Amino acid sequence: MSTLLIVLHVIASVVIIVVVLMQKGKGADMGLTGSSESVLGTGGANFFMKLTAWTAALFMATGLVLTVVESRSVGKSLVDGANIPSLVETVVPSSDAPVTPSGVKGSQD
Repeated sequence: MSTLLIVLHVIASVVIIVVVLMQKGKGADMGLTGSSESVLGTGGANFFMKLTAWTAALFMATGLVLTVVESRSVGKSLVDGANIPSLVETVVPSSDAPVTPSGVKGSQD
């Protein structure tokens, strides 16, 4: 099931990219050519806006469902079951000599 959702998610993302690139920008009418017609005529902008909205909704829905499905299918996190040694070790001086702030045992001057 997750494979189908991943395929839908990728298809939706590609469709969003293509549809957004095909839309006419806000400043398209201000060009020097004077051509303000879109490829699909005057109704093309409305079609692309609706297609973008539906595809974005599909993209968000598949993303949410994928998150829920994958979080339930994985029982434990990789970090939870890992045997990671402690990175912070406690340093205990071997003698009673005072330690300078630089961490080097110094002489009593």
